[in-house]
Amino acid sequence: MRSPLRLCSASALWVHRLEPQLYRVGPSSQMHWKVGGIQFVDFVDPGTFLVVGRPFGMVEGPKGQVELVSPFNGEVLEVNDHLKTNPGALGAANLEVGWIAEIDSFIDDEDDEAQWEALDEYDIVSRSQKF
Repeated sequence: MRSPLRLCSASALWVHRLEPQLYRVGPSSQMHWKVGGIQFVDFVDPGTFLVVGRPFGMVEGPKGQVELVSPFNGEVLEVNDHLKTNPGALGAANLEVGWIAEIDSFIDDEDDEAQWEALDEYDIVSRSQKF
């Protein structure tokens, strides 16, 4: 069985498939490295419609800031409001803590599966791509 966790290299986000068409996203180790550790986060509100390749927020650290780029089209159903007061939680390898948003891709099952298979496998514990 394939892992329910993938990496969207273009956006530097890990993507966790909670169920078909429902995803949770968070920052990959690549994003943490780029900013030198996440100290501030800003993102859209629930109900916002995302477009693949378009920004939906940003993270900031000592080395600079990085836009959060949507890995696919969809609607933000929930955001991790805890991050507004504790952005360092994004460094957690725990999928229940270190996530940014839950997104409904609202596309048909066949396209959803193709979208999912296009992402790279990712191991959040070691924070590395699997080949």
